[in-house]
Amino acid sequence: YGFKHYQSTFIGVVPAEQPALSVYVMIDEPGGGAYTGGTTAAPAFSISTAPGSPISWIVRRSASRISAEVRTGSMLTL
Repeated sequence: YGFKHYQSTFIGVVPAEQPALSVYVMIDEPGGGAYTGGTTAAPAFSISTAPGSPISWIVRRSASRISAEVRTGSMLTL
């Protein structure tokens, strides 16, 4: 990206047992001396996908819909 300019990234899936959604986290120029994905973007993924978060609500709400759409071959729109 540039000399001393960083982008931290992390990709995860939720729920881990039966993935229904992939989440990409990118932090542009993270501060505080840490700049790797594991120390900046991964914790953001963990917080944003924790039970009770909006993303976990989307996954629970959509899980049966996703299964039905995969079976029928239709397109999923959230």
